[in-house]
Amino acid sequence: MLLFRGSVRDSLPRRFQPLVAHLSLGLELRGPVKDSVTTNPATVLEVGGIWYYKNYTQYSGASLIASLASQGTIGYGAMIHAARSLRAGVLFRRSGGKTRTGIVVSTDLYGFLERSKKSVEEGLAVARGIVVLPKPSR
Repeated sequence: MLLFRGSVRDSLPRRFQPLVAHLSLGLELRGPVKDSVTTNPATVLEVGGIWYYKNYTQYSGASLIASLASQGTIGYGAMIHAARSLRAGVLFRRSGGKTRTGIVVSTDLYGFLERSKKSVEEGLAVARGIVVLPKPSR
């Protein structure tokens, strides 16, 4: 094992992070505004990049996407990363000889689960603390 002097910054990611074949789950919204809007679950594959802010708590970015809907048709488009857990984009899908436009919304499932796990652990710690804490003596 080779040891060398390092820096705190060695563990921080670069400001730009490329997205290559980033897989996420999404929801595709289609339909004219006047009629009802349909939703379809979709698998989204992204190629693009994100840029971290100085404090690394948020990021923004853009990516080209390919989406596979539950019907088995493939759509292509672009997506914007506006906040840490929310992504939205425009999707073009060819079906029945027509090109249909839709909106796809995707979330960072790993980040959501990580925050959920942390919230549950904090809640359990509080609950255990309430049960374990002794009564104050008078």
